[in-house]
Amino acid sequence: MFGRLIPKEEQFFDILIKAADNAYKSTVAFKSLMHEYHDQSDGFQKIRDIETEGDLLTHEIIDKLNRTFVTPIDREDIHELAGEIDDVCDILQALSDRMQLYDLGRVIPKIMLEMADLLEVSGKTMEAAVTEIHNFKRNSRVHDHCIEIKRIENEADDLLKNALAGLFKNNPNPMDVIKWKEIYETIEMAHDKMSGIANTLEGIIVKNA
Repeated sequence: MFGRLIPKEEQFFDILIKAADNAYKSTVAFKSLMHEYHDQSDGFQKIRDIETEGDLLTHEIIDKLNRTFVTPIDREDIHELAGEIDDVCDILQALSDRMQLYDLGRVIPKIMLEMADLLEVSGKTMEAAVTEIHNFKRNSRVHDHCIEIKRIENEADDLLKNALAGLFKNNPNPMDVIKWKEIYETIEMAHDKMSGIANTLEGIIVKNA
């Protein structure tokens, strides 16, 4: 009888998966924008729309947390994971908006394209990892995905170092240096956030295995 009075909400995983898919879509949209860049691209609005959807999903999760007594995993972990996934969309929306404000021309440096390509791969891997967390008996797959995300982040970090080295060495225009330094460092923030998601997922698996 008492058990019937305790609300059990099993939809958190479904919403987290939707949020992860939305964040992955953000990485796809950003990659597309970088490879077909111009400052009037429809891609800017697409990224904004994806970020708005991410906010709605995060708010839905928080609302459910506030109304649910029993959650499938620790509510703190749900809240942290949802926030980190949403942060990916926030970072890419802020980055794309800033790039639109700058006079960058239409040629995006090859190293920036490589960082965007890697971010899409990381986003897809993150989505796959989040999709698996409801099934703790298959947690090794989540662990494998998390290892790959961290490997990609390390590769992106190396690209950032090379990008900054080349920027300071080869660019005589200080304003261009300032602009691109910010751009490179911000996309690396998105990679760092993916690595943070991987850490959170691994923590969830350890606690629930």
